[in-house]
Amino acid sequence: MYKAWDDHYKSGVQKGIQQGEHAKRRRANALLLNGFVI
Repeated sequence: MYKAWDDHYKSGVQKGIQQGEHAKRRRANALLLNGFVI
């Protein structure tokens, strides 16, 4: 039971990291389109 929860938690963390990276990239692209350079 604990192992299943642990695997579920880890896959959720991985998914969160991927979504976070995607959001950062999208925000950077939006800033570039608006003429701002980070």
